[in-house]
Amino acid sequence: MSLLWLILMVLGQTEGDLSISICKQTVSAPGEGKVTEVKIENEKDIVTSRSCGRKLAADLGFSAVEQARITAAISELARNIYKYAGSGTICIRSEEEEKRVGIYIIAKDNGPGIQNLQEAMLDGFTTGGGLGRGLPGVKRLMDNFDITSSETEGTRVEVAKYRIIHKRGLFRM
Repeated sequence: MSLLWLILMVLGQTEGDLSISICKQTVSAPGEGKVTEVKIENEKDIVTSRSCGRKLAADLGFSAVEQARITAAISELARNIYKYAGSGTICIRSEEEEKRVGIYIIAKDNGPGIQNLQEAMLDGFTTGGGLGRGLPGVKRLMDNFDITSSETEGTRVEVAKYRIIHKRGLFRM
């Protein structure tokens, strides 16, 4: 089974209607790195946001395990946008400091908001018929996690993952 066929099967497409979304990156203010924003409006956008996050994590030197964690978090956030709000954005940004590098993800929608954030952050709580591990799982996968939600402004989740930069020192006698 070819990889293209498997991807097409997962996306529910045929080869004739394949469209490729490219991660559009821009450089932001000094001190910040690449910024990628993906509009989430359909299931293909979930895959695109995952791919963009994995590529940036790889470019920043995150291990394969950390890339998988970052990708899983992005996938869950994008899926929540699509499932519960209908549309929104995933913004992925890098930042390099002297001793660490980070990947920052902001998931934003203008949906109806989460009625009870405390319940939503409990393992096993679900309103969508799933396992109830989504948001608590994202929190476990990432180093930083912040969520705000209201009926009038939707939901905004900000997460970050860091990697320590190891610089080699040369010792001379």
